[in-house]
Amino acid sequence: MMSSRAERLAQNFADGVDAVVVMNASEPFLDTTYWYLTGSTSGTFEGARAVVTSDGALHTFVSILEEETAKSSSGEVHVYNTDSERKQQMQDVLKGCKKIGVNFSSTAYGSVEWMKSFLEPDVSIVDATKIISDTIAVKDDKEIALIEKACRISSTVANELPDMIHEGATERDVASEMGIRMLRLGGTGLAFDTIAAFGAHSSEPHYSPADYALRKGDAALFDFGSKYERYCSDLTRTIFLGEPDPILRRAYEVVRQAQLAGLAEMKDGADASAPDLAARKVI
Repeated sequence: MMSSRAERLAQNFADGVDAVVVMNASEPFLDTTYWYLTGSTSGTFEGARAVVTSDGALHTFVSILEEETAKSSSGEVHVYNTDSERKQQMQDVLKGCKKIGVNFSSTAYGSVEWMKSFLEPDVSIVDATKIISDTIAVKDDKEIALIEKACRISSTVANELPDMIHEGATERDVASEMGIRMLRLGGTGLAFDTIAAFGAHSSEPHYSPADYALRKGDAALFDFGSKYERYCSDLTRTIFLGEPDPILRRAYEVVRQAQLAGLAEMKDGADASAPDLAARKVI
């Protein structure tokens, strides 16, 4: 199944692309496409490369440090000890390729320059972002199952939120507890930094939790998600402690109606913009 991901990527090659190269630099400049293609669920793979050729073959290039982890992944694994070995291995695999695609949206500039250092002068490097995004947009059955698992974990924690909040609870404490509970439920990490925003802070879309203590009448907004084997969920919930101010109740009801209008437009074959436009119209 995993090799079919490389094959599907190759089927999307366009404009004479002979190969697509995915390159990891150092943390945090890592391309998640690497894990998508290889099926690896662990490993840092700093400096690793993945090459998909036009016949759908997958080659990975990893340091000896991560050889053991790489053995459980898809594709032909090439292990290097030095940078010169890595260059030679990739040069051999890319021999004869005249147009090479690179994921410009996720690749460090230095990595592209590194690859240019051993390619022939007549080889062109082009942007493969669309080739990659068109491929990964269609999820296979295993991916869907992993996303569903991540959603179940965060949904369980969402249902437990009313028991976590009380007058005097701080944003930082509740956010920490949410993270712990997601991990205990089997999550392999956080999808992103948890947002717990109380009172006036709840108006900031990407607020960082601080030491503000919850008061009666406050809105408590939570934006969070669990990661499960590198697949993520993303939930937002708003809870009021006690009786909310009438203007907050009105705002809550408007947003609820907008959400229902958007959900009604989520149909097979509908444009992705349809739910958004329907919700905005209500607001």
